[in-house]
Amino acid sequence: MTPNEIFLKKCIRIGSVTLVLGIIANFMPAMYLWLGLGVKPPIDDIGKIFLIIASTYLTSWITQPITFFPLLGTSGSYVTWLSGSGAEIKTPASNMAQKAVGVEQGTPQGNVISTIGVATSVFVTFVVITSFVFAGQYLIPLLPVFVTKSFGFLLPAVFAAVVINMAKGNLDLCAAIVVFATLTMYVQKHIFGFPTWFATLFIVLMGAFFGYVKYRLTMNKDKEQLENVVIESNVK
Repeated sequence: MTPNEIFLKKCIRIGSVTLVLGIIANFMPAMYLWLGLGVKPPIDDIGKIFLIIASTYLTSWITQPITFFPLLGTSGSYVTWLSGSGAEIKTPASNMAQKAVGVEQGTPQGNVISTIGVATSVFVTFVVITSFVFAGQYLIPLLPVFVTKSFGFLLPAVFAAVVINMAKGNLDLCAAIVVFATLTMYVQKHIFGFPTWFATLFIVLMGAFFGYVKYRLTMNKDKEQLENVVIESNVK
């Protein structure tokens, strides 16, 4: 077993345990209210709330792990899903950390650098959010209206920066996915009207399929070039 395989095996074991503990910890306040104080909502209300949450976030539960895993790596993914804010903070942090060091995502080196970037963002986020919790309630009302409204564009801007940075070496693949996503959303809005969650999941899966097709085409092309080099060397 290689050192990288040993590292990944330990990451999976530790990450699985910490995620399970995190899930249990999420239910502790509710369990305290129920068992300690006797406060318990009706089962029907709990079911309704779960259905509302599931219908809202079910797509992201499926698409985000598929989309972000190649960039975050194994250990970075566990830290991300435990701490949250994967799309808004952890993914850009991982991307910029790998870019700054000059390592390729999906490699053992990229996995380590991604983990460092994600872990650092956890501490930075904790400090920033804690500061804004106490200071934000006094500062935000003092900001101009156009500034507070611009906060709604932060997430699209972050996603755009990540996409542009990752598209530099795969412009054809990125262009194909963007065109396909645009056509899918147009059809969803103006023609068939299928659910938005289905459109999002379909775009993510097809994006992965496009990437696989490009990978196979690149491998075949490299194989043909290698065979041509071997044939030419034999002729000489």
